[in-house]
Amino acid sequence: MRLFENETLETKKQGNGVQDAERHVLSLIKSSYGVSLIDQPCSVYQAQQTPQEERNESMVDAGKNELNVAQSKSKRYPLAMFLLRMVCNLGPLVVCIVGGIVGYVLGPSHLKLTGDIPGGFPEPKVPWYGFTSHLISGDRFGTIFYHAATVSIVVFLSSIAMAKRLAIQRGEEINTEQELTGIGIASIVCGFFQAMPPTGGMSRTAVNLQNAHTQLASIVTCLLVVLALYTLTGTLYYLPSASLASIIIVAGWSLVEFREAKWLFRVKRDEFFVWVASFASTLCLGVLNGLIASIVCSVLALMWKSKVQPIVILGELDNSRYVDRESFPEAKSLGNIIAVRVESSLYFANCERVTQFIDREMVRLQTLGVTTRGVVLDTIYMNDMDATSIQVLSDMQEKLAVRKVRFAMANAKSRLYDMLAGTNLLQRLVANDPTISLEQAVRILRESPSLADKSSSVASGNAA
Repeated sequence: MRLFENETLETKKQGNGVQDAERHVLSLIKSSYGVSLIDQPCSVYQAQQTPQEERNESMVDAGKNELNVAQSKSKRYPLAMFLLRMVCNLGPLVVCIVGGIVGYVLGPSHLKLTGDIPGGFPEPKVPWYGFTSHLISGDRFGTIFYHAATVSIVVFLSSIAMAKRLAIQRGEEINTEQELTGIGIASIVCGFFQAMPPTGGMSRTAVNLQNAHTQLASIVTCLLVVLALYTLTGTLYYLPSASLASIIIVAGWSLVEFREAKWLFRVKRDEFFVWVASFASTLCLGVLNGLIASIVCSVLALMWKSKVQPIVILGELDNSRYVDRESFPEAKSLGNIIAVRVESSLYFANCERVTQFIDREMVRLQTLGVTTRGVVLDTIYMNDMDATSIQVLSDMQEKLAVRKVRFAMANAKSRLYDMLAGTNLLQRLVANDPTISLEQAVRILRESPSLADKSSSVASGNAA
């Protein structure tokens, strides 16, 4: 009996161990499916699975509750964002309302207020009423016309510059003729109401950039201005000037492209300095003077870049291709022929640099014991040249002819050919054709007799 009792105890211990293992495994498994061949383990399995299902159901219920709470919050969140966005979009109006209240409370003794604003529109008059009313003497017509022409040019340039700046910022295209027509029509209308010349103002443009996408925004603004002129001029008396200045400063800050300045600093350092000069001049001198200074800086930068454009000496590769010898060290020298390529158009500021470069190269070859046979100017990158450049090239050809050196031009475009056709330089070039290829020009110079040999043979014939 004791033996059987011990076996029974051991069996119970084993059964308890199996059940503990099943509980541990089932606690790790969230969802389990299986079939048992024994009733008792199946009942144990069901008994252990039931608490797990209850926990899963409780977790599902908790998740549903959290989802409902999140949905309720999400319903309130867009409303709050909408109200906040509305306040931000109506920021200038809020500033005016708060500033008007503060100005009314403190009064003009503590703040600089806008003051009295005449209500309504002025009476329409013809633009020349000043002469007919003898307000302006007739002998001042020339001075007034001169200043009016200056103002019109500045107005057009400032408006186009502002339009192009905003077109780049918003990814749009502008038509300069359409802009000029619009400014002209607006100027004619303003002339009958003694208004200032219409132009693209930085402050008005910056304010209009705040979510205005069509011309309807300008129409609404015009209607509001008309309404304000007839009804709200008395209310604007207490509006502080600081409130208006803050609106313009905040709106105009978005026009300053510091991101573009960083990009220019990494990519085009020279244009970055132009940007800095334009920004500083506009900030210190004002909009109009800054615009003129910016144009001057851009023109000077363009002239400087054209003046210092690289001039390269060409060499020949094994495949008879002519390349820059500095970029391709394996390129062979052309011997007693100098091939030069200018990577820009020629004008008065850089044409002398080309002749000086060719003279230095001839001196270098002479120190090496090589007598220059011919000079080729590759004009493949030249789109234009002024009269000074043509005269300088003509003088250079005459100097080369005195030194018994032939001069050729290659790869000239039709525009350059038409300009050279009206001069005697075309007849003094090799093959009398500047449109030949660089390979043809070099081959002709190599095959043609040298001018030095030709002159020596002529001299010996005369002596005989």
